[in-house]
Amino acid sequence: MAFVFLFLGTLVSAIQTIPSFDFISHSEVYSLGRSMNDHSFVKNEILEFGKSVSIFIHRVYYRFILLIFPNLFGNSMDRNYSYPENSIFNNYFETSSSIGLIGLLFAMLAIFVCKFKKIYFWIFISFFSFCLFANLPFVNIISALPIINRINLGRLTGIFVFSTCVLSAYGFQYFISKIKNKTFSSTIFVVLISGVFFGQYFMFSSLNKPNNNKQFEYYKNDAVNFLRLNNDYRFVGVGEEGLFGKTPIIPNLSSAYGIRDIRGYFVMTPPRFLGFANDYLNRKRNHFLLDEVINENFLNMYAVKYLVCEKSICEQRLSKYKVEKDFNFFKILVNDSALPMSYVAFNYSYYRDVSDIKRLFNDKNFDISKNILVQGSELKINNNDIPIQQVDFKYNNDKYVFDFNIERSGVLVLSDNNYPGWRAYVNGEEKEVVSVFESIKGVYVNTGDNHIVFEYRPRYFNLGFIISIISTILVILLFLTLIKKRDKLGL
Repeated sequence: MAFVFLFLGTLVSAIQTIPSFDFISHSEVYSLGRSMNDHSFVKNEILEFGKSVSIFIHRVYYRFILLIFPNLFGNSMDRNYSYPENSIFNNYFETSSSIGLIGLLFAMLAIFVCKFKKIYFWIFISFFSFCLFANLPFVNIISALPIINRINLGRLTGIFVFSTCVLSAYGFQYFISKIKNKTFSSTIFVVLISGVFFGQYFMFSSLNKPNNNKQFEYYKNDAVNFLRLNNDYRFVGVGEEGLFGKTPIIPNLSSAYGIRDIRGYFVMTPPRFLGFANDYLNRKRNHFLLDEVINENFLNMYAVKYLVCEKSICEQRLSKYKVEKDFNFFKILVNDSALPMSYVAFNYSYYRDVSDIKRLFNDKNFDISKNILVQGSELKINNNDIPIQQVDFKYNNDKYVFDFNIERSGVLVLSDNNYPGWRAYVNGEEKEVVSVFESIKGVYVNTGDNHIVFEYRPRYFNLGFIISIISTILVILLFLTLIKKRDKLGL
């Protein structure tokens, strides 16, 4: 019966899991996996057995300490975070999940003294998830498997913490039963728990070692505030290739600040964007970085007006751009040729595939502002000199809304990735979303007043919603049936 509830509980979440799976299935992580098809670590761990054993012991040791003292290396949110060189512990959010010494002690008690079947399930889940999220040698060979390969194993910390908390509850329940049976003194229990609590607090304070202020990473300061106030355009952080330490802001934190960054995190990177990113950006595993401007047209089409870089890099590689803001360790440069985030193009050409776009981008005579490229059946360049018309939009959760008037027909361009699931409505009528510059989206519009809505709706949202509703009803009916059955038996 427990497995029936587990299965139905999984189906209840279908409204989230099915659209999420569809979203990820269109990203690079789905085709390559988290290890980027690089499974050489499996061979290396076998050949270097002694080293792998040493790493195993080291990681188990630190993982257990971090479960009790999550701020062992400091806390990145207060900008004081110091971790060992080239360490897997450099991501605070994936390595520091606190259970506490008291919880861990009760969990250990349950493992050694509780002898019923259910507890073995939770012991297995706890042990297996710990081995995976701790990225232990030999065990992490499992990460090469097809399904596991799509998961960031560090995120399994939550499963380990949950299963350990269940074990802790069993251990606590066992301990209370001993007190009730007077086989253990309640006074001793209180003294022990108090001693453990204050001991943990003392050790937590002494082991907390924040000592490294990262001068190139910033949070909510004047630079972030400037970018948020100028959010009509995008920005990009420029740094040393493959080194986060020289990048003013890492790619997957931009959304937390509410600012627009073009560098991608590959869980959300669509294949159309990869056609450009692999040529015009540098890569560090699952991030795309920028250490020099390889092709300015790439920045222009994505409305990148601001470049944020460490001062020495600004002077060495980006001297052509004027300085907009000058801070202590880095500068914000401005790219005056960037296209707007949204505009109507009256002069547009057609391309067949991404190779046509790259060829035109490399042509010094190609003016991106006068030749907006829309996907078509053949390459066709129009040479009319009609400027684009910038238009504003309102954004609300999953919807972009435009209201404007134009004197001739054209293509409304929104420089946002054209992910499956986006729909366009022109004056209330659904129209086809067209690909512009291969990776961004647009829709044809007519002369006069226009009310345009771009709306994102996951393709399988309705299916997930129906499955969740039906599953919820079944769970409720099954639960009521069990209650009636229990009442009849007088339990």
